[in-house]
Amino acid sequence: MFAFLLIVSTLFVRGEALDGIYATVNDEIITNSDVDEYRHQLESRLLYEDLLFPDEKSINDALKDRKTLIDRLIGEKILDSEAKKAGINITDERVTKEIQAKGGEKHLVALLKQKGLTINDYRNFLKKSLARREVINYFVTSKIKISDDDILDFYVSVTKGAAGQGFEYNLSHILIDPRSTKSQEAARTLVEEAKRAIDQGQSFASVHRQFGSNKDDAFGVFKSGEMLPAIEAAITQLKTGEVSAPVETPMGMHLFRLNSKRVVNNPDFEKRKAQIHQILFTKNYAEQLNYWLSQKRRTAVVKINEKK
Repeated sequence: MFAFLLIVSTLFVRGEALDGIYATVNDEIITNSDVDEYRHQLESRLLYEDLLFPDEKSINDALKDRKTLIDRLIGEKILDSEAKKAGINITDERVTKEIQAKGGEKHLVALLKQKGLTINDYRNFLKKSLARREVINYFVTSKIKISDDDILDFYVSVTKGAAGQGFEYNLSHILIDPRSTKSQEAARTLVEEAKRAIDQGQSFASVHRQFGSNKDDAFGVFKSGEMLPAIEAAITQLKTGEVSAPVETPMGMHLFRLNSKRVVNNPDFEKRKAQIHQILFTKNYAEQLNYWLSQKRRTAVVKINEKK
């Protein structure tokens, strides 16, 4: 669903509403009963065009303000008018396929009946909605292009991080398990002693044999974002071959040795790409739709017949 602000320039005609007609938009008619029905649809959340109402706030705004409500209804009529100009014809077969994709007519009949609607009510709404979406897809959606650079720039602006860049770390470790030392404090003392031994020139392997609770010193290969924050904070600034300061985790006390590091795609960035694309698409959609509608409003003939 997509959000946009629809502001329609109207030509006011003084006088009584004629034959129940509230307004005309090009050759589309809005009757007084249409306005009442439109409000009812929004209040009951039934058969309203979500192109115009992407969220609860937009619905509530229209229900609180009659002008906003009318603007949205006029917006639908502009879309209907453009669909006719473009020669868009939604066949009954197309509507049937959409209904089948939504669970089938038998399934929908039962649901609609609970809401006081018939399958024909839904078919008529769906036929108009599909035509409106084709208008939007052709004139608006097809013009939106989101590049990889756009996604990277947005990621950097939000996270303040590098543009999609992360690292893969190959690590060894010395683990001192508090269970083997009888206390956390004793484990902390041993890991500090092990670190001093390494700083004084002993090899990581020999210190591991002397102090380590783990059978071998291999820890594994991890990418940025995949490790505990305490571990990642301790190893990110290490150079190859360097050993970290003591690190405490739920497993115990550790020393980590950086065996190697290479640049890879940031897994957090990769995870967020689809979400960022949707955010940027929605923003661009709103801008493009507003621009397109503003162009159409310049040539649209909108007349509102208001009672004195």
